[in-house]
Amino acid sequence: MGRANQASMVRRQRERERQLKRREKQAVRAERREQKKAQGPDSQGEADDPMNDPSIDWGAAVRETEVKLDEDLQVIEESEEEAAQ
Repeated sequence: MGRANQASMVRRQRERERQLKRREKQAVRAERREQKKAQGPDSQGEADDPMNDPSIDWGAAVRETEVKLDEDLQVIEESEEEAAQ
């Protein structure tokens, strides 16, 4: 009977340690959420919308291309079109 009691105590101790780690992780996540809220939507808006990203030159990065395919979906002809802006 002593071993069963000892094993039970060990299980409870492990469970307490797991709960403590879980609470610590939750606290860290909550802190990160609060920091993001404190930064405000202005700092996140630019990163969320790639069209507003100043590091991308959309004029050079995006172009329309017309592609003609045959029956086997092989490219027959490819031509660039100027995008009207």
